[in-house]
Amino acid sequence: MSEVYEYIEGYDHDNSYADSLIFEVDPKTKTIAQLRDQVLIAGEVMSQYIAFNIPRYFDGIDLAEKTIEVLYISPENYSDVNKVINARCNDDTLAFGWVVPGEALTSPGTLAFSIEFAGDKYKLKTRTIELEIYDGMKTTDILPEPVEQEWYIQLQQEFADLKKRGSDVKGQLADVITEKGVKTAGTESWETIIGNAKKISSGGNYGMLIDTSPWINPTGLVSDVYGMIENLSQEV
Repeated sequence: MSEVYEYIEGYDHDNSYADSLIFEVDPKTKTIAQLRDQVLIAGEVMSQYIAFNIPRYFDGIDLAEKTIEVLYISPENYSDVNKVINARCNDDTLAFGWVVPGEALTSPGTLAFSIEFAGDKYKLKTRTIELEIYDGMKTTDILPEPVEQEWYIQLQQEFADLKKRGSDVKGQLADVITEKGVKTAGTESWETIIGNAKKISSGGNYGMLIDTSPWINPTGLVSDVYGMIENLSQEV
């Protein structure tokens, strides 16, 4: 009998997967030899290759002519069907392998799978095999806190607080200007409020200091108010 294997058409052979550890499938008992040294970790993707052998002929049927697939159910009850790869045969033996997909390893628990050989009005299945999926560290477990993002959020909050303080001062100042005889609303622009303040009749010692720092507010910002509001001298 020939020991030379020939690739079977219709399967992926353009890959580098290989394993010297090969598990025998018994078509009579529909069992797979106990899997060993096949460690699965949650979060892995296409990193575990499991190789199988089965007698090519069973009850006179050439299994090399059938479609070989792996049916699996993940711990989260996600199920799918994967076509095997590297399918090849000689006169006596049919060999193939399965790469465990990432969808099967999304969480720790038990992975259940079986192998199916299907053809026109023919289907041979193995008994279900179970493999444990061990917990694995996630990338998020080791990433540092997003300090830059927290800094940005904090800066936004400080700007919001500053804007609110400025709005409060505008409202108080507008009320005082109105009391002095020039009707002014707190919703007016600073330019309007300042203009209204200048319209107040003379006779009192009051006024405003305007900050025109190009880095703070190049259009002018009230930095101090005196005389109009008792004890009010507040940066905004």
